Amino acid sequence: MIIINTCAVTGRTEAKVRKKIRSRLRNHPGSRLILTGCGVSYSQLAGENIIHSIPPERRGQFPPAVRKRSGEGISFFEGHHRAFLKIQDGCDSYCSYCIIPYLRGKSRSRPRSSIIEEIWRLRQRGYREIVLTGIHLGKYGEDFNPPSSLQELAGALPEGEEGCFRYRLSSIEPGEITDDLLEMIYQ
Repeated sequence: MIIINTCAVTGRTEAKVRKKIRSRLRNHPGSRLILTGCGVSYSQLAGENIIHSIPPERRGQFPPAVRKRSGEGISFFEGHHRAFLKIQDGCDSYCSYCIIPYLRGKSRSRPRSSIIEEIWRLRQRGYREIVLTGIHLGKYGEDFNPPSSLQELAGALPEGEEGCFRYRLSSIEPGEITDDLLEMIYQ
């Protein structure tokens, strides 16, 4: 079984996905191919050997054979020394040059309790560094009622022993960096 997470953010990434699909089908004849990700519903990725497509709005609804058996998130990153933890997805900006809001939907933040639970699972697996990721990381929590912030989340994350554990922020838009967040980072 081969699962390919597709992307249609740019024409180049879509072309790379089509190339990967053709390569996998050629090199692994008879394999079951499952497509997921934003490219499934937007692009023209299709073929007779593709047995299942999972559009973004149905994330988490994998066929029974590939459904995760444990809670939310990913708890193992083979070959990596750090773990990646998505805390936010989607975008409300609708920039004229970008397709992300149409592919990923409205901005959504993951609940703080769910993030902290996953951090503990990752730490139990031995990861000493966690990268917090999102489409608009600096918008974390703005969709909550009452609103929250990335700085509030960062202040609630479990600490490690001095020098033995760290958090990183993936790309963050310059306009989303607040004075409070900068002050927390430089403490």
